[in-house]
Parts: sequence; C-alpha cells; structure tokens
Amino acid sequence: MKKNAGFTLIELVVTIAIAAVMMTAVSTVILLGMNNNRVINQTITTQNDSRVITELLQTLTSRGTITGVVKLGNNYVIQGAGEGDDAEPVPLLTYSAADRALKSSDGRTFMENVQSFDAYLGDKNDVSVDEDGMKHSSLLTLVIEADGKTYERSIYCRTQEFVGKTTSITLSNEGDIPVEIESETITSVDKTEPLPNVNLNDLSWDETKTQRIEFLKLLATQYGSTGKIQYGDGTDTGVSFAAWYSNGAWSDDTPWCACFVSWAAYFAGQVDLIGEVPEFASVPVGIDYFKSSTSAGTWKESNPDPGDYIFFNFNQSDSVPDHVGVVLFTYTENGENRVATIEGNTSGYVGMRSYPLSSTSIVGYGVLDWKTP
Repeated sequence: MKKNAGFTLIELVVTIAIAAVMMTAVSTVILLGMNNNRVINQTITTQNDSRVITELLQTLTSRGTITGVVKLGNNYVIQGAGEGDDAEPVPLLTYSAADRALKSSDGRTFMENVQSFDAYLGDKNDVSVDEDGMKHSSLLTLVIEADGKTYERSIYCRTQEFVGKTTSITLSNEGDIPVEIESETITSVDKTEPLPNVNLNDLSWDETKTQRIEFLKLLATQYGSTGKIQYGDGTDTGVSFAAWYSNGAWSDDTPWCACFVSWAAYFAGQVDLIGEVPEFASVPVGIDYFKSSTSAGTWKESNPDPGDYIFFNFNQSDSVPDHVGVVLFTYTENGENRVATIEGNTSGYVGMRSYPLSSTSIVGYGVLDWKTP
C-alpha cells in the first residue's frame, strides 16, 4: 500500500494548472454573465426611458401645450405655451448633443446615452418650417437612437386654441328645465368654427330618447372640470375621476378620459338609465367590452347616435386606440357630415369637440345597454 505522504511536485504543478484553467473558465462565464446582464439591463432601461418620454409627451400633447419644435444646431427644444395670453413659449423638453441627454425644463434628466435625436411637428413627407423655425401640425414625431437601437413614434398633437365660448347645447326632455352647456370655438385641424345651436329634443329618436338625454345631462354637469368630480353648482368635490375609479390608488395625473365615462355609466346604472354598466380605465379594454359577444353593449362602425361612446386612435403610428368620449349629436356643415362630442381629459378638462365623421382617427362607437320603458 502506498503511503499518503502528500503531492509530488509534478502532481502539485498539474493540480495548480487545472485549477487555473477552471478558475479562468469560471471567471469568463461570470464576466460574460455580468456583461450580458449589464447589456440587458441597459437595454431595458433605454426601452423604459423611451416609453416614459413618449408617455410624457403624449400627456403634454393631449393637453394641447406643445406649440413647436426648435432645432439649434444638433440640439432640440420642444416648446409649450406659457401662462397668459401674451406669454412667450417655454421649453418643455430639450436634447443636448454634447451631453447626449434628454432633459425636462427643470433640468431633470429623462434619458442618457442618446446618440441621436430628432423631433418634428408634421408629416415626414410634408414638413414646413416658418421663419422662426417653428413647425405646426397634428403630429409630433420623435426619433431616438440610444445604445444601438432606434425608437420612433408619432403622437397626435392636439393644439387647440380656445377663443371664446359662443354656443349653447340644450339638453332637455319634454317639459324639463333645459340644461345648457357652452361649446368652444375650436381652431385646430378638426374644427375652425363654433358648434351649431342644437336642441336635442328636436332630433329624431327611438324609444331610448329619455335615457340618452339624461345620460348626456349627467355628463354635462362635469363640463369644464379639470379632472375633479364636480357638484351640481360646478365646484370640485376634491375627488378626481381617476381616484374614484381606482378607490384612491391612482394619482390625479392618471389619464382619465375612460375613467370619466365610466363614472357617468356607473351613476347612469344607479338610476336605471342603463342595465349592464361598462367600467374601464383602458380604452382598448372598453372597445373589447362593446365588441364582446357576452356583453350587453354593442359595437358599430358608423351612424352614431347621441349617448354612444366614441373611440379614437390619435396616434396613427400604431393601432392602439387612445381616447374615448361620448357623442352629443351629428350634423352637416358646408356639405360635410360631422360629429359633436363631450370628452374628459381633452386638453386637460371636460370639453366639447367636433370631428368629420370620415376622420381616420375615429375607431368606432359603443352602444350602451339602454333600458326602455
């Protein structure tokens, strides 16, 4: 039997060599793993940053605050309207080529390691620039290159200017005291004239007339709200539509167009205007409800009636609907068929709008489960 007296010199050298090779292999695997994690995390961060920026800009554009894009060398400034009628435009988001960073007006960095950035208002194939370098249109397009990836997105830019409140819409049933809501003069790609004076009681209706008018009257009580539920006298309750929908879990900055119509539908159900109540905070979820064969609501592509939900996709670069309102009425003006709406979170408040019925931004209409006598 061989006596175990330890390693010979040759065995020791071989053992050390094998250990060294194994350590090198293990280190390589660890380093590769760390590098892959770094790349993955960096990519995820870049994608998240890009999503945050586009969501930020979508929020800004939905409020109608973006007024133009200015290019200064390789730097960009996305401008918004200042406070007051004569206020100068203010910077909302800037891109510094030297810093390779996107920053907000208060200096907060949204995204770093941006190799290139482009932003413009207008269609790619028809971009016009005025003498001040400003570009105006209905689309804001961003092209961001970071970490070897390119992110491009176009966002609908709703830059309406509210000149005055000139027209009233009368919502009433036979013998009721009329409820009037004023409509804005809208200067935008959608509408350049005030809405017509209309008494919904004079329109042709089916057996759901009373329920539909009462639903519109409920919506009208919130006209002018900036996101907070209003009492009948127009004062805020202090509770936002988003907080109401989420039982206080969501902040007041949460997009709330769908929360607004869900609030109205809930109370319409409480007073038996409708049977099944659709409640949703996501616009695509709302469309799925009306298209579902198991729901009491129905979906249609054309011929909207007062009280129908109207769904939009203002971001033409994707197929995801992003806004919802309620139809007030349809009408014809200068030979064009149009639809008037009341919407939440349109330029940041509950307002009235008008669109061509042929607008490609209109996805379709949802018909509520109206109760009939």
